[in-house]
Amino acid sequence: MSKIYVFVGPGDAVNWNTTKSAIAQFAATFADGFQNFGAGDEATSTCPGCNRNLPLALFSVDHIKPQHRYTPASLGTVANENLVLIGTGCDRINRPGGSHASKVEGGVMLIQSGSKYAPKLTYVQSSVLWQNDLRNLQFLCPICNSSKGGKTWVEWGRQEHDAHPLSAQLKTAGFQA
Repeated sequence: MSKIYVFVGPGDAVNWNTTKSAIAQFAATFADGFQNFGAGDEATSTCPGCNRNLPLALFSVDHIKPQHRYTPASLGTVANENLVLIGTGCDRINRPGGSHASKVEGGVMLIQSGSKYAPKLTYVQSSVLWQNDLRNLQFLCPICNSSKGGKTWVEWGRQEHDAHPLSAQLKTAGFQA
């Protein structure tokens, strides 16, 4: 099973606002490259829906599998070593055994932070985990995003392998997890 990449915000929060702000703040990390569109070099990406190369500022963040289609089976069986928690500044990666321990059981993710003498436990529903998983998020241009709507990638008429998840872009940017 591939790794699940999730941004963890202040207080070990995993939510859509934390994810969107981290993606916006570090958009260049997810860029396919840089191009001058007339205002200097800008981070760019290619829309996997229409193949247009546009500045990242124009893209929407799309759920490859729509949020309302989530089922617990969407995550599969998640072992601790497959869950990667990323600080919102892209400056830290936590794995079990580090300053954060994590595990997913019964539809709930448990994040343990703090010291061993004063642990802090945060519980996150697996549906929230799926909505914020970088394997399920991609950039789409506004036209493609609005036409896709609540359809799955395949229902929208695309092949699964044509999706361009942000987790793959992290790897090509040299982000080691």
